[in-house]
Amino acid sequence: MLDQAVGHTYSAVEALAPSQRMHLVARQPDEVPRILAKAEQAGGTIVKPATRTHWGIAGYFKDPDGHLFEVDFETTWVFDPQHHLVVDRINS
Repeated sequence: MLDQAVGHTYSAVEALAPSQRMHLVARQPDEVPRILAKAEQAGGTIVKPATRTHWGIAGYFKDPDGHLFEVDFETTWVFDPQHHLVVDRINS
């Protein structure tokens, strides 16, 4: 499910119990609704559509196995040239 939704293999998903939540990080705010739409097309259920928040934009979906995913973009996040989230820096 997740593999199809975002086009990347996440083996850790298989180890998650349905009560746990996985976070997907978007690099741009418009990626959040696109990722949610891909998840729905792949068989997921939108739990909360992309919604503006105080920190950016976020939405939630469940995959067919019941795993909950948060798709999130935050305006303060910084990414390195390889598109990895840099956790010890923020945009001001």
